[in-house]
Amino acid sequence: MKKALIALVSCMFLLCGCSFERYEMGSDIKVSYYTVGYNKWTKESTGPNTWQYYYSIKNKDITNDVMDNGAVLAYFIDEAYGSDTPLPYTFTVSDTHHNVMTQNIRYEVKSGYITFIVEWSDGGEYDILEDYEFKVCVISPSDKRKVRD
Repeated sequence: MKKALIALVSCMFLLCGCSFERYEMGSDIKVSYYTVGYNKWTKESTGPNTWQYYYSIKNKDITNDVMDNGAVLAYFIDEAYGSDTPLPYTFTVSDTHHNVMTQNIRYEVKSGYITFIVEWSDGGEYDILEDYEFKVCVISPSDKRKVRD
């Protein structure tokens, strides 16, 4: 009796014509390039005798959907080495007295904007002496598409 019941249930599943649909999700990537002039940075105090410099850029591709379900990646374009370095980027520099310290370039995003931030390891107040170039990749989810069999 048990074998017959198992055979009947198996036939029921085989003959019922079950089907499923497959979908794929993709991503859309939009790339923007920015040059921030050496004299465009805004200096901001972050505490007693500590400073950072920032520059905000409007980017309409950074939407709430991207903030919730996508990603924003930023790169420092280093012309001297011919490379795009992902942010945050920390590298050594010398001050006017030839003391070695690190400079950090990082970024923050909010809907509609990306902000680049430059700061030094000693928190000092230094001038940015050259233009900086950046690449920004905004990755947003694309529509769900049915996959053909």
